[in-house]
Amino acid sequence: QLVSGSCFRHRKFGYRAAVLVCEPWCSATAAWRAQMGVPQLPHGEAQPFYHCLVDDRDRPGGQITFVAEENMEVDDFVYPIQSPQANALLEQCDVLGCYLPGKMLKDVHRRM
Repeated sequence: QLVSGSCFRHRKFGYRAAVLVCEPWCSATAAWRAQMGVPQLPHGEAQPFYHCLVDDRDRPGGQITFVAEENMEVDDFVYPIQSPQANALLEQCDVLGCYLPGKMLKDVHRRM
């Protein structure tokens, strides 16, 4: 299981991103799950899903995606991502080659 700040590449779409928050299973609406094909995934909705900040070089505009764990591939060459929101939500940790949760994310995690 990945943690907040982990960097990865999406297996199907190839974009780079950093994990913001993890949910133990897909909590999206039934309509969203059907539209995104979650039931057709090998592990379906019974796997961790992650809210992720996408690298602007791959998808401009500060996009945040909701990704099934099976679609994530850790990649040491993704860090650091380029996104204006990264500095607001995450703290760079060059020694580890990933991010640590920033103050805003720490506050969100405390409330969960």
